[in-house]
Amino acid sequence: MRVFVDTEFTDFIDCELVSIALVADDGREFYGERSDYDRARCPIIARLLRSMTRS
Repeated sequence: MRVFVDTEFTDFIDCELVSIALVADDGREFYGERSDYDRARCPIIARLLRSMTRS
């Protein structure tokens, strides 16, 4: 089985994990997002995109 991983971090220098997504080749999926990261450390475009995708 193969598992594909996608992650999102606050920045490239002093990075802090924001979210992780896993998708197995059999279709199973997992998505996890932290709620305790410092949003101010994220680039402005990342904050804008995240606000647009939340329901």
